[in-house]
Amino acid sequence: MLLGCRLQGDWLDLKIQKTDLRECVNMAVKNNSFFLIQKNFTLDIHMEGHKVYTDPSWLVYILDQLFSNAIKYATEQPCLIIRSEKTEDAVILSVEDHGEGILESDIRRVFEKGFTGSNHHNGKYKSTGMGLYMVSRVAEKLEHEIRIESEAGKYTKVLLVFRRYGGWQKD
Repeated sequence: MLLGCRLQGDWLDLKIQKTDLRECVNMAVKNNSFFLIQKNFTLDIHMEGHKVYTDPSWLVYILDQLFSNAIKYATEQPCLIIRSEKTEDAVILSVEDHGEGILESDIRRVFEKGFTGSNHHNGKYKSTGMGLYMVSRVAEKLEHEIRIESEAGKYTKVLLVFRRYGGWQKD
């Protein structure tokens, strides 16, 4: 609730600084390690030493939410695939899981406040529809683009795009 209040106002305590993406990913893995181990997740992490301008604490919050969703909606062979790449005008961080996935009819609404989707997660979890909404709000405050791709029953991939001058700088 407090996070929601902080996001609604203009006083989100952002501390934008040059940040190593790999360090943020490692922190989020550490934060979620108990459940990743408990669910027997395979981690496939390929990251270059990309640096972006962001608030590392808020970026870890975003990653924690994405990892938490992957853990909640994992299937028999859970895995988390994390990649970073640099294009001409951006650094892109992708977080992919091979879990339950999102129905095509729901994909455009997953960042809406309170949206819980049509598949009801096989009755395993009661969703609030706030996790990805909060993620999208934080990404917006940080001026990072967030996109999601998914195929029900196969995978979900979230892309965080750090644009030049709005998230990363050439050295």
